[in-house]
Amino acid sequence: MDAGITDRNLRIEVFALCEGVSDQNGRLSILGTFDSITATSFPVVLQRASVVIRFRFWPMESKNHSFRLIMSDPDGREVTAPIEASATLSPAVEDQSTAYNVILNVHSVRLENPGEHTIDFYLDRHLEGRLPFTVFHTSAPDTK
Repeated sequence: MDAGITDRNLRIEVFALCEGVSDQNGRLSILGTFDSITATSFPVVLQRASVVIRFRFWPMESKNHSFRLIMSDPDGREVTAPIEASATLSPAVEDQSTAYNVILNVHSVRLENPGEHTIDFYLDRHLEGRLPFTVFHTSAPDTK
């Protein structure tokens, strides 16, 4: 009987929006994941955040791949220019899977409206994952 993973398609293991992330020789450290922010007025600016994607691939996927992230508002309009990168994936061991980390830092993202926003991750022009995050509108604290 053959044990282990038989489905050897590339797969996303982690897809998160967070305060910070580091990659030290393939060891991923994620700080402060979140799926929402709160604002008292609009537009609101998300000063700094990181998007981290860790995916697993097998030797048959060893080639150059393009990555693209698109952040959209509740109406589907892009809120930033697409973030694009590419990398050549090479397995650590010839017949085993390998994890690969993609870390993208975003700065000064202007969000015009409350509601559910999305971050779409494209790999080689194919949508591989969609991460929702919500922007809530709240009243300003009473200062009486």
